[in-house]
Amino acid sequence: MKDLLKDGFRFFFISVEIVVVLIVTAVYLRWPEAFQPVGLLLTSKGDVKIAMLLIGLPISGIIYGYTLAKELMTPHEVDNDTKKAFYNWPGYQKLRNRVLFAIGLCIIGFLANIALWLASNEIDSGFTGFLYALVNAIWFVSILSLAIANLTLKAILSGRR
Repeated sequence: MKDLLKDGFRFFFISVEIVVVLIVTAVYLRWPEAFQPVGLLLTSKGDVKIAMLLIGLPISGIIYGYTLAKELMTPHEVDNDTKKAFYNWPGYQKLRNRVLFAIGLCIIGFLANIALWLASNEIDSGFTGFLYALVNAIWFVSILSLAIANLTLKAILSGRR
């Protein structure tokens, strides 16, 4: 558990996700009106179909992230000796923690999108759009890093790297 917390701290504060947080926040501080259209789409006064589509985005991230995580943690195209070496690799636990962190970010993003949609009438539309962009950018980058890791691992295990 201690390693999971330490890895989680490292994954969040020394990661691409924190860079995305800083960039989206900087854009919001410089051009807050840029996020207003997304915030208006999330309001319950808007089209419910569009709001559901926007909320459904992290659901697709969870599904895709789970698929990537499954492929990443249990490679199928390699022989049993390579799988055994992979599972005994010292970095396997950190990889597993990173996968759990990415899936956790998708779940948090889904819950945050529901909360934003429910509270969108009480919050300024520009700030709602900013929060929506921030939350979804974080889990998207996390899933993207899983996809890159998956491609890299496949290349390494097949001997092409």
